[in-house]
Amino acid sequence: MTPQAGLYLKTLGVPQVTLDGAALDVPGKSLALLAYLALEGQTPREVLADLLWTDQDEGAARRNLRVQVHRLRACGVGAWLEVSGSALALCPSVRVDLTELRAALARGEPGQAAALAGGRFLDHLGVPGAATFEDWREATAQAAFEDQLRALDAAAAAHAGAGHWAAALEGHRRALSLDPLRERTVRAVMDAHLALGQPADALAAYETLERRLRQELGAGPLPATAALKAQVDALLAGPAPSPRPAGVPLVGREADCAALRTGRLTLVLGEAGVGKTRLVTEAAGDALVVRGAAELTPLPYGALLDLLRSAGLHRCPERLRPVLSAALAAPGAPGLTDRAALLDALAQALVSLCSGHTLIVEDLHWLDPSTLEAAFLALHRGVPRLWLTARPGELAARADLQAVLARLDPRASRWPNWARPRWPA
Repeated sequence: MTPQAGLYLKTLGVPQVTLDGAALDVPGKSLALLAYLALEGQTPREVLADLLWTDQDEGAARRNLRVQVHRLRACGVGAWLEVSGSALALCPSVRVDLTELRAALARGEPGQAAALAGGRFLDHLGVPGAATFEDWREATAQAAFEDQLRALDAAAAAHAGAGHWAAALEGHRRALSLDPLRERTVRAVMDAHLALGQPADALAAYETLERRLRQELGAGPLPATAALKAQVDALLAGPAPSPRPAGVPLVGREADCAALRTGRLTLVLGEAGVGKTRLVTEAAGDALVVRGAAELTPLPYGALLDLLRSAGLHRCPERLRPVLSAALAAPGAPGLTDRAALLDALAQALVSLCSGHTLIVEDLHWLDPSTLEAAFLALHRGVPRLWLTARPGELAARADLQAVLARLDPRASRWPNWARPRWPA
């Protein structure tokens, strides 16, 4: 059956009713009544009367409902109406784009779902004097908006995982047309441009977002977006200078550096400003750094996904990219991938990105527990050293992280004594 066969109701974007592909003239409240029945099923007459004529008394509302039923019959929809003395319904064979989008998502077919994403639910449909209907439409519109973004994210992730970056970029652009201020999508657009060798276009996407945020919210982009922009700037500027220029040596910490280098797994505790970062980076030399951030704490794998965005999926083994792309496109979305598979993929990605060097996790106290689990698994899978830094007070307040530490390393049950070195001395 083609998308327009039979009676078909397009609700995403400007609404339209077609019968065997030909458009029907279904105006105003007749269209609102049809959309409600198509999505909500059989509904008592008194409910429909109050829905569409909230501002009128019951008698007048029921008379107006009868008029709308007559108009639906007159415009060619009558054969699809199921009318009884107490309720109205539509035949089950009536098709609705939003229903089909959700069914495609449930079947695990994001490409088909994404093809149905068309914009705001019942856009530009005027229904005066129907406050109850407007409440329903607003709630339905929000759910439809999220379903469309989920479909577009998942479809774009599948394209990216297969290396089809142009198709992935188009999907992300469609998602951005639904929500121009959605920074996750802007970062995905920038990633796709980078994969296509278009850093100038990636910068343009960032600048458009920045301008809109300033104009509409009086705010700037999130740190994760700004970090990706910095990567783009570096690409546009040409080869970066040496990341370890000659400078002031780290004096008086030789013993601490030596102690760090002897341990494969070390937690460095110290208050802000005492030099934990300088110590671990000096001792490690070349290293891969995962940075915790307060705004990322609630996001599953937030710090790791930010690292992947800045480091680039192209540096990860190709077999991991479908799972990682799906997580980048829709972090935390249910059903996109098995948690164990994602945890394993992230750990293997860390091993690959480390390239035999130390893995440093900065500000452990701001991580989500899943990121910490992935870091430990990476150590098990081949990262030569895992060094963690944290502020002791903040870490003491994170029972969820302490539970992960205790589960993955028995010494962590006494974590204040586990850290070597512990700052200040």
